[in-house]
Amino acid sequence: MELPLSVHKRLLSLEGLEIRSVQELMIRGSDRVYSRLFLKSGETLILCVYGEERSENNAFAEAADLFADIGLNVPAVKSHHLTDRWVLQEDLGDMSLFSALSEKGLEASLLLYRQTIRNAAILHEKGLHRAQEKGFQPQPPFDQSLLRWESQYFLEYLGRQYLKTELLDAEIEKDLDRIRRRLLAQSEVLLHRDLQSQNVMVHLKNAVLIDFQGARKGPALYDVVSLLEDPYVELPERMKRELLTLYCEERTPNPAWELEDPDYLATASQRLMQTLGAYAFLTLFKERVEFEKFIPRALSRLQQTAADGSFLGLEKAARKSLTLWEARNR
Repeated sequence: MELPLSVHKRLLSLEGLEIRSVQELMIRGSDRVYSRLFLKSGETLILCVYGEERSENNAFAEAADLFADIGLNVPAVKSHHLTDRWVLQEDLGDMSLFSALSEKGLEASLLLYRQTIRNAAILHEKGLHRAQEKGFQPQPPFDQSLLRWESQYFLEYLGRQYLKTELLDAEIEKDLDRIRRRLLAQSEVLLHRDLQSQNVMVHLKNAVLIDFQGARKGPALYDVVSLLEDPYVELPERMKRELLTLYCEERTPNPAWELEDPDYLATASQRLMQTLGAYAFLTLFKERVEFEKFIPRALSRLQQTAADGSFLGLEKAARKSLTLWEARNR
């Protein structure tokens, strides 16, 4: 990968940061390219070069400073160049929570999940207050408009574009309105916004949060369900219950949420719609076909949370979508 000239100049101006070689790592779903820099000093660092598509990418370094300030495990930012849109950060290695679960199994990964849910609780307890003290400006909050956009993302990209079907009807519209009202009635905290297993790295046996540039105000359960109902993995119910209980114990005052709580089910349904819209969009328009295989699990999960939450129009839409997915992929 050819690095921008400004990157070379900036790195050369810092003592000991001459580049020996570059390893291209991945293109993330949000207009970012990651590379590992092997320096002549023997150190390795991660370089993120991002485009203009998502303005929130500019917020990563400032969000990292805030998150570290309240005691969260995040990568150290070495340098941030706003003009040329790149961030140089600590190299955390290649092991994510997702890959740890795949390679080491459920029980070996439980400690990492506990660390992650505790990090979420700390963020929700301290994040907003400290952000105000530091003058940190989160991304636009979860409001009626953003929640409506997430559900439309699902209807457009999963329904109309990917499955070539119309999922919206009067019944599902009523369900979506009920879901939005439940989320907006919850108290606001500072959210990670995309707290799932591929956005947690494992470094020196610790869970480290990444990809938090979209941090914004919203309902705490959004982060919780993003982790517990993450379609990348299949967590058993007993583990979800343990982690949800741990989260509640870490918060003050302690919420009394259960997996069957109407707010939990509404928030999980909302998050799964957003996730499904993203999987379909990335598959169709970004040639990121690796996301496609997670669509059926996310649909099954949405069908269940919608049914348990008595969002019957949404449950039927998820069931219909799953049938169409199976026919499309025979």
